[in-house]
Amino acid sequence: MKNKYFCWLFLLFALISAGANAQVKVEGSVFDEMDNPLIGVSVFTENRKAGTVTDVDGHFSITVPNTREILTFSYVGYTTQKVTLKGRKLLKVVLKEDSELLDEVVVVGYGTQKKGSVTGAISQVGNKELKMAPSGSLSNMYKPQNVL
Repeated sequence: MKNKYFCWLFLLFALISAGANAQVKVEGSVFDEMDNPLIGVSVFTENRKAGTVTDVDGHFSITVPNTREILTFSYVGYTTQKVTLKGRKLLKVVLKEDSELLDEVVVVGYGTQKKGSVTGAISQVGNKELKMAPSGSLSNMYKPQNVL
């Protein structure tokens, strides 16, 4: 009788622990408002214990602890979006462009900066000025005069 009781208790414990450790695979795709797939969108759980990025077709696959998890979708130039799974295992997410983030940007040698925060001089040289140059190479354009 005791052996039967322990067997049932062990079986119950095994089922509970298996259910507690169950992982759920969630798949989906991320698109922009024009229905173009977005490549390289960061997809991660709310506690950031799991994460992935979208492939060239905007597709992602992530393993989460349960189907009540909240996924965060983040991409440069788009508003960050949080999606509660609510039991779903297949998602289609549409990210909206964030026009406030799309400000004028200047590319510098070590990264990018907003145009207003650059302290040096910024100039534009058009193709007409370049064609008028007496040299075929930009590195030969400046020649110091009589340096001693």
